[in-house]
Amino acid sequence: MHDAQHVNWTALREYASVAQSQSRTLPGAGEHEQRVAFANGETAAVVYPLHPGEAVLHVLVTLRMNPDVTPRAAYLNLPLRLEATAVTRFETAGATVEFDREQLPGGSRHFVTTLDWLRMQDGKSSVTVATPDAPLWQVEGFTLRLFDGEGRGPYEATLNAWLTNNPWDANLKADQAGGLRFKFSIAPHRAEN
Repeated sequence: MHDAQHVNWTALREYASVAQSQSRTLPGAGEHEQRVAFANGETAAVVYPLHPGEAVLHVLVTLRMNPDVTPRAAYLNLPLRLEATAVTRFETAGATVEFDREQLPGGSRHFVTTLDWLRMQDGKSSVTVATPDAPLWQVEGFTLRLFDGEGRGPYEATLNAWLTNNPWDANLKADQAGGLRFKFSIAPHRAEN
């Protein structure tokens, strides 16, 4: 099956254009929303509900996808302001695993799966991302075909939530049309032992 993968394709990346950005005052809270558009007419809305005194930033993403079975994927990029020595830990199958160092030999470094959360931290700061709706993640930005082997660090302090995906032999629909919703909760805190 691995021999059937097409490794010679070139990824074409399109970044969304901001179509609208607005802030609203709600009773006891605020909200900022960005609407973005892609060249093919697809759209996304990213909403940041803001509550006074809450230490967690919630991010609500709604994608509106067209019917299309050509190979493609959508990501939410989360660049974090951490040192290059940052490490990432994630929950998978009930265990906490440190990216790269504690993964099994031959395990994927191109993406990881998590059911609940990822945490990236350097020596003093940490950011935990709760992710109930997006189980696939790339550590260090766009990492497909990046890792030749293991132990490649240090890594950039960037996480990519892999929102949609249809080019691989996986249990994902080839046509992911319609409205797709994702929720993330981002908690900055001190580095943990």
